Amino acid sequence: MSAAPGHVEFLVEDASLAATLERIVPRLVSAGAGFALPPYNGKDDLFKRLPAVLDGYRRVVPAYPVIVVVDADDAPCQTRKQRIEDIAAAAGVVSRAVCPADYRLVSRIAVRELEAWFLGDWDAVRAAYPGVRDTSSLRKRYRDPDRIAGPKGELHKALRRARCYAAGVPTVEVARRIATHMVPVRNSSASFRAFARAVRELAGTG
Repeated sequence: MSAAPGHVEFLVEDASLAATLERIVPRLVSAGAGFALPPYNGKDDLFKRLPAVLDGYRRVVPAYPVIVVVDADDAPCQTRKQRIEDIAAAAGVVSRAVCPADYRLVSRIAVRELEAWFLGDWDAVRAAYPGVRDTSSLRKRYRDPDRIAGPKGELHKALRRARCYAAGVPTVEVARRIATHMVPVRNSSASFRAFARAVRELAGTG
């Protein structure tokens, strides 16, 4: 991979993902490594602006590696990933999927939603919100959180049941609080582990 070491650029769809990665990425890269996390206003905004952004990155020297992270939501993971790959190809940016030996960009998908990554570290959820109940049945259910149809609804239901929030659940605050306690190596979400491996590889720590 021909890229400047020690710095990774992240392109994420919203503020919740940005708040999460601000706390997770330092645990995946070497001390002092740099990274940037400009959030976008949803997936549509990111995809609309991505061609111009990647074209700009292509012209930058040194060549910083880029990781694009979005939720799968209701679409197949491969559909989201292919859209990113197509935009990268059109911008002249080589992705890992095209050339694993020499690439500039990696696309990673949170399946189905960012909240599956939180359910994959139930200890972090309970550290952030001690009132949330902890049962063996819940832990069994969250061993494969990527298979849960609505992880955001599942998490919010647990928070409301614990009376953590009287009104609506503030997604950015929740992301920030839970991510503060997350330990990457214990996460049971396969899509989170794939993301973590990509970060370590790009940062030269994995």
